[in-house]
Amino acid sequence: MRTFRQFIRLLETAPTRTSRLYGTTGPFIRQPRVPISTFVVSIRGREIPVIVNDTDRRMGYRLVPVDVATFDTHWRRSGASFYLDAHGSNRIGSRYQQVGDFLGTATSMEASAVSVDADGRVGFTDGRHRFAYLRDHGATVIPVAMDRESVANAEKYGLISHRAPK
Repeated sequence: MRTFRQFIRLLETAPTRTSRLYGTTGPFIRQPRVPISTFVVSIRGREIPVIVNDTDRRMGYRLVPVDVATFDTHWRRSGASFYLDAHGSNRIGSRYQQVGDFLGTATSMEASAVSVDADGRVGFTDGRHRFAYLRDHGATVIPVAMDRESVANAEKYGLISHRAPK
């Protein structure tokens, strides 16, 4: 799992770009400069490749397909203040709708960065609105970015899907 200090150090040194998703500058949403992954999500009749952003890749994160139903159950149990339900609880402004607008024309999207601790609690470093939007629009498997420890914990709790992302 990345530590807070490591995360801040990466943010301070990461180059910035204008975000196509949120219209701000920052290292969080950047267009890929690497080959597109083989993971895709299907939304509104479109298949959108999912990639790991540069910051997460430098931290050793990799794409892992999670079973949405199981993962969502663990996320809901992990903390009510960050869980996004289908009714709009805990959303940040219009970010959920911005995700939908973005995915209408996106050529790729960054994977949500998540962690799974030894107790099976799920946390998001980035991308909880993306995950919630895909979940609410029928995705049954979503690729997310995790570090090695989180992958092991996710495997232990049955969060990783062995089906193709849809």
